[in-house]
Amino acid sequence: MFLEINGNSIYYEIHGSGIPVINIHGYGVDHNIMKGFMEKLIPKDKYKRIYFDLPGFGKSEITRPVTRAEEMYDTIKNFIRKVIGDEKYILVGLSYGGYLSRKLIKDEPEKIFGVMFVCPLITKTADENSQFLNHRVMYSDIKDKAILDGDVYRVFSGVAVYANMESYLGFKEHIYQGIISGDMEWRENYYNNGYRFLESIDDIKKPFDKPVLFIMARQDHWVYYKDLDTIIDNYSRASVCLIDEGGHNVIYEKPELVETFARDWLQRIERFKL
Repeated sequence: MFLEINGNSIYYEIHGSGIPVINIHGYGVDHNIMKGFMEKLIPKDKYKRIYFDLPGFGKSEITRPVTRAEEMYDTIKNFIRKVIGDEKYILVGLSYGGYLSRKLIKDEPEKIFGVMFVCPLITKTADENSQFLNHRVMYSDIKDKAILDGDVYRVFSGVAVYANMESYLGFKEHIYQGIISGDMEWRENYYNNGYRFLESIDDIKKPFDKPVLFIMARQDHWVYYKDLDTIIDNYSRASVCLIDEGGHNVIYEKPELVETFARDWLQRIERFKL
């Protein structure tokens, strides 16, 4: 389905009914990276899962320019209002989606039941911080590369930290298509010129006091896990899962471990709402 938001055509999907779960994907991918993981995690009878492609990504088209993070955020906020009105919701943000999500938390914390951050961009990206690790594969049991799709494997091997057939297939099915789709020229211009908010999104009036989960990966070479120290005090009910042998796509590299923490997070939200 498509909605016109701020003059742009935004692709979205809604599955199930119940408490809305808004999923915001990261940079350079599309909604499928969220859908592939969350559809296995979220109980189908309790939650309305909402996935969408940010403008310029996946199937969402840009006809009216989005040049700054403020405009991207305005698109997200208007999308949420059109889809769920004034309902309260659960928020899940991955990578750049985790960065954009924090603006929602700053602006309307009363509307959010809880938040899961997956490898969220916090202060710096890899090309801005010399402390980042160079990418390295910590584990691989993929022996017969001849059976793999060469184009997919080439991109996969550039980011994978824990490389097995499960993580490769997850990448192929849920991540790769988002990487090669969308408006490439616009994405590069936006990243270089308008990627960050002009004002701090982490200067909040008081700590967010609802259940939060941070999923971080120790070998993530795009998001530096130690940057979490700069914002963790903003979340008074946060659990942190720091995963060894994990990279930026840790939800497909170590899914069982992530699911264990995510289910605890959902249970905490259920208790919080009672």
